[in-house]
Amino acid sequence: MFQNQYEQKDHRGIANILNPNGHMMAEAVLKPKQGKSFLHSSEPVSSENINQFKVSNETVKKAKELFRQSEIEVVQAGMTLTLMGLPEKFEALLDVKMIASKADSEGPQYLIPNKDPVIPEALQPFVDAIVFPKPISIKP
Repeated sequence: MFQNQYEQKDHRGIANILNPNGHMMAEAVLKPKQGKSFLHSSEPVSSENINQFKVSNETVKKAKELFRQSEIEVVQAGMTLTLMGLPEKFEALLDVKMIASKADSEGPQYLIPNKDPVIPEALQPFVDAIVFPKPISIKP
């Protein structure tokens, strides 16, 4: 019997697969109404403390508007925004260069930024961080 082993491949913890349209995905962690975002909290999000991590409707609205102005689509909104766009749009917005990498010699190609994303000044009041999904390979 096999036991699946999940292995993260990117040492920076940031990577992405292109979809068939050439778009990539990212998550924008929004700043809450009060307190720290869940990224900077020492306690996990729970039903008892969820209110301290909630973001205002105005924060969601303004952040969505600013991403759309940069031609990055917001496909889902909550405490984070799920973003989709062409790699060059993320590069221009976040002051990064996306570079090609492979999870393994036979696997799909991934894009990883050459450095941590820089949140533009206009987004800083609303966005705490922008992260890209990690590639995970399943090995028997």
